[in-house]
Amino acid sequence: MPVKFEPRFTRQAIPKIRKGGLVVPGNAQTWDGLPTNVATLVGSHPPPTVPPHSFTFHYIDYPFRTGIFEDAFKINNGIYEFLFKDALIDVYDLQSFQDDEFCWSFATTDQTVVLAALNVGETFDVKLKKPFKKILHISKYHFPPGVPNSGYGRFPIHVSVDEPRPDWFRITTAYEPGAKKSGSRLPFFFGFKIYGFRNEDNRPIWRKFLSDAAIYAQSRDWGTALVHVAFALESFIDTKLMCIYKKSDLPDSYQNHLLRVGEKREEFHALLHRRMTKNEINNLYEKTNMAIFQLRNNIAHGKASRESISPHQYVTGIKMAAEFIWDLDMNARPQLVPIMYQLGPSSLIDQQLIKNCGSKKILTSASRATR
Repeated sequence: MPVKFEPRFTRQAIPKIRKGGLVVPGNAQTWDGLPTNVATLVGSHPPPTVPPHSFTFHYIDYPFRTGIFEDAFKINNGIYEFLFKDALIDVYDLQSFQDDEFCWSFATTDQTVVLAALNVGETFDVKLKKPFKKILHISKYHFPPGVPNSGYGRFPIHVSVDEPRPDWFRITTAYEPGAKKSGSRLPFFFGFKIYGFRNEDNRPIWRKFLSDAAIYAQSRDWGTALVHVAFALESFIDTKLMCIYKKSDLPDSYQNHLLRVGEKREEFHALLHRRMTKNEINNLYEKTNMAIFQLRNNIAHGKASRESISPHQYVTGIKMAAEFIWDLDMNARPQLVPIMYQLGPSSLIDQQLIKNCGSKKILTSASRATR
């Protein structure tokens, strides 16, 4: 049970503004409308995104407006022009970079942002105003309070978060050995982003498998992550086949038989025969089988260890799966976009919180600028 709650030293909010997270793909073209000198300058620089070391982000409004999920839809960010599809598929390169916010935004549906002014050396309990059904992760941030001479950055400390409960979590702090100490809370303004689910997770099961893949990739377990990519793609394929079977007069027992014994190559043909030639389908199956299913089978059957899978192999697999889903089902496309919440913990700093921490100084303009 919590020791005590101290709401005067905390602020929290549920982000209201959400955006779809994309990256400007490496194949983006310089916009034709740029002045010649600007276009020359842009062209002299490396591509906007060169994974895994550099990414240029682009955000789109959520809820999504109609039309953006068409194959030919292009985005113009004022410098580059690129296909929406490419910007979406390339966002999965972020996993090789182990981007924390991408992973947990993609893996969950709800967030709460918390700001806490900590008294180092004590446990600190935070009660959530709106509980979760399940919390998967809490990210930590440290930033100055916006007060001159607050002492920010002068005190090496350790901050950890215990296993969260649905409606509260505990923060434990300690000074590093030999570090000088402070009696003020002002140097220790920490932010926390809580990722989880407030309601039942009603996303399609293939989408949940993709979420699990992202979570395993975040912990560098590339082999287990790729296994879940295979599960996701198999589940998606079976879901599409069931839609076809249900329109037929085949009895349920035979539908189940087809799902149980069907060869994947033939399943590809069943789903794609109206949009691709036989050779194209066979080539796509061979590429998918080598990049996803065969590697999964090697791990599952003990032929290879999960440690044998590289980040590149995993990212290749999940991008291939995402593109397959995009190409086959327009209604599934929005499920592939990570939804990012546009609110940082530092924006919750206010005058009263600073006064509660023992300072009567007015917020600086720099602090207000972060809000």
